[in-house]
Amino acid sequence: MSDTEEQLERWREWARQWASWPGPPLPGHVPMTDDLLRQLIASRVQEAAAAASGSKPATATASATDSSKPATAAPAAAATVTGTPEEHRARIDADPLAYDSWHALFSHYRGQDQLDAAFCVARALVFLKQAHADETQLHRQFHRPEFRQVRQPLSEDMLRRQVFHPDEDLWLTGVFGMNAPAAAARWAKPLPSFARSRGRLDLAGDRSTLARMIKYVKEVLNVGEPDVYLMDDGAGVSVFNSQRDGRVHPALFVGREAATGDDLRPLAFALGRAMTELYLPHYMFVCVDRSLPNLRAVLRACRAMAGLDVGAPPDIEVLARELRARLPSRHPEQLRELFARIEAAGHPLDAEQWARGLEITAHRVALILADDLGVAAQYVRQEREGFSFLTARDMVQELVNYSISEDYFTVRKSLGLAVA
Repeated sequence: MSDTEEQLERWREWARQWASWPGPPLPGHVPMTDDLLRQLIASRVQEAAAAASGSKPATATASATDSSKPATAAPAAAATVTGTPEEHRARIDADPLAYDSWHALFSHYRGQDQLDAAFCVARALVFLKQAHADETQLHRQFHRPEFRQVRQPLSEDMLRRQVFHPDEDLWLTGVFGMNAPAAAARWAKPLPSFARSRGRLDLAGDRSTLARMIKYVKEVLNVGEPDVYLMDDGAGVSVFNSQRDGRVHPALFVGREAATGDDLRPLAFALGRAMTELYLPHYMFVCVDRSLPNLRAVLRACRAMAGLDVGAPPDIEVLARELRARLPSRHPEQLRELFARIEAAGHPLDAEQWARGLEITAHRVALILADDLGVAAQYVRQEREGFSFLTARDMVQELVNYSISEDYFTVRKSLGLAVA
């Protein structure tokens, strides 16, 4: 079989797998989402078929959309059970169905007496419904289906080294962090009427579970304390760039459903994901209404402030002046030095990639706090409102892969979540 034919068959196999999802059924099943996914895979199968001589797109489309056919196992890849953990993770990143590498990772960590790492791999396999007996037994032994608090805050260094997604470029994080206060003042908005009518929660005096959890997540993430407002309905949690008494006061809107229930893990996930946006560089994306055109405009205005974007359009020049008026006098010079270092390193600045990385980072923080893949999958499926860079399935896959990474193991050990 030629390389092209192998690739075509691989796409067909992926189509069959996606058409009948082999993992656990995610709560909040949305048939239209699955239909769209099947159409996407079908179109890719057609593209692959077009590249292979003699292949007919119609046949590929049928295999992609016929969900009555049972899912079959992925074609067996070359056995790499003796590979390093890095090699196995590379295979899993390229092909999430490479379950021999998943099992090899478990065997490696179990054999090295790295019990927490073995548990994390076993937990992922149980979640994917691919666990063997020994993996299921280890998961059953150490899995705790209740909320657990971490023992110490998530340090800035650990956040950047072990939690940030690689797409969240640290150079851009620095640029946006330097300019976020000015952007917050520039775009701060009055509170919506529902928030003004209800009034904000008194976190200092409120002894409710919600107030305690918000203060807990604030301390873990080492971010500023937001104004908190309950919404009459909904299960979501979101951050809003608001003004109060003539000053910027980040607001946290919490749906009533999110604030109820005995299991604190969903609330921990929701608060962790949202409150990660209170981290100053991330707050820039909140300030610009999570708009990519606005984020790109801010980046260009920063270059104009530094005197590096000669001939910028009038709207960018106006924005640069408005931001500069809200910043210290030495700010343009500091920006110029930062951009000089970036250019010396030949480093491209991609605002869209950075924002995508931010979204994944926020969900990683949420997973760390909730410490449960099932809870994470349920929340991700339910929160599909507004703009998102990833589909629910892709985000869950990102979290599953992160949950078996060395970075995740390091964070768990540092925060006191490791099982041993």
